[in-house]
Amino acid sequence: MISRPAFGGAFALFAALLLLPSASAADAGLLRLSEQSGPYRISVFSDPTPLRSDTASLDILVSRRSDGRPLRPAEVWVMIDFAGAAGPAPTQRFRATRRPGGLVYEVTLPEAPAGPVKFTIEVTGATGTATVGFVAEVAKAEAFWRREALALSVPPVGIALFALHQHLARRMGRRRQQ
Repeated sequence: MISRPAFGGAFALFAALLLLPSASAADAGLLRLSEQSGPYRISVFSDPTPLRSDTASLDILVSRRSDGRPLRPAEVWVMIDFAGAAGPAPTQRFRATRRPGGLVYEVTLPEAPAGPVKFTIEVTGATGTATVGFVAEVAKAEAFWRREALALSVPPVGIALFALHQHLARRMGRRRQQ
């Protein structure tokens, strides 16, 4: 028989595991690049880590080189070169949009083949134009069940805990009747 304090402790441990900081996605992703180019400092973050061919995005922070203040407004373009990719357009150009009320520009990447991908970021603002680039490895798409395993495991665990509770309650009821 499981005592109430032990059951409460087990439940608290389970809840703590569900709330791991790494699963909260409270960051902007992995810092891929932070360079000074022309009159700007350009920092690029990618999410998820590693980049996946089916769901990936870049967040771009552009600040003035002189004082480090975020640059608003700016025109930010991302060129993606799928080296060795099959298809009519191995290089694609996307305009990054500024998040509402934010300082960061973002672009959601199209589905890409796995392998090395060259990213070039071009920024045009009031004081000039700057270009930076980097190469990143794009991994294969992750299976749906793997990507959503934590979310899919919550209902069965909840049902199992409820069934255990009912079983223990019946057992305690039978003991009290005897």
